[in-house]
Amino acid sequence: MFARADYSAEGFDDRLTRGGPVARQPRSIATDINYFTDRRKVYSASIDWYRSADVEGQRAQSYSVQLAVQPKPGVRFSFEPNLQKAHSIAQYITTASDPLATRTYDNRYVFATIHQTTLALVTRADWTFTPKASLQLYLQPLVSAGDFTSFKELRTPRTFDFDVYGQDVGTINKTGGVYTIDPDANAATANSIQVPDPNFNFRSLRGNAVMRWEYRPGSALFFVWQQQRVGSEPFGDFDFSRDFHGLVRQHPDNVFTIKATYYLAH
Repeated sequence: MFARADYSAEGFDDRLTRGGPVARQPRSIATDINYFTDRRKVYSASIDWYRSADVEGQRAQSYSVQLAVQPKPGVRFSFEPNLQKAHSIAQYITTASDPLATRTYDNRYVFATIHQTTLALVTRADWTFTPKASLQLYLQPLVSAGDFTSFKELRTPRTFDFDVYGQDVGTINKTGGVYTIDPDANAATANSIQVPDPNFNFRSLRGNAVMRWEYRPGSALFFVWQQQRVGSEPFGDFDFSRDFHGLVRQHPDNVFTIKATYYLAH
């Protein structure tokens, strides 16, 4: 068993605004707990739990379980689901030039709150038939959904303070998948900002199979098959049944490769 806790003091972040003014980095604490059994046994397992949170209410957590079986030497199967959830109130969206934004040096740094869920299911199989022949299989379906709300701008440099559009300042309206932001609710003064709806639902499936045959000492043939399915939708929410059925329906890209190595003895 392994356990760890990390504390990060308040500081400054020079990357939050992507090249703009420095912002304050809230103090936070993170914990990581991992429990695992003896991998030399026929059946083994490990569980990992991670969580971080800061004083501004931002948080992230992940849960990972690995189940493995090794029925005989040279044969091993494993299945590892991993779930990650994150909530951030300062997800960078864009930078908009505006001479009226004097507090942030003639630019408005636009952020949003994001709720993100990611689920990956990793499956591996390793099979060594003989010292000269082996097969490896890998499969990873993954779905990640992000929902963006509360669009805002950095109030002043060296802080973690924001003005929410439509609440603290200006107005925000959505039409046809595009947000239109008027920072001061007066179209005759501040420049309006247009932001495409950033909500996403990303789906990916990666799989490969590698057959290795050492046909002579130091020389080998590799037969490789790779498949990838990628797609996205602007849903923003996570739905296990809908998302994984949608992933299976994605058009696959298949690649077949043969690689040969030959050892020249001196």
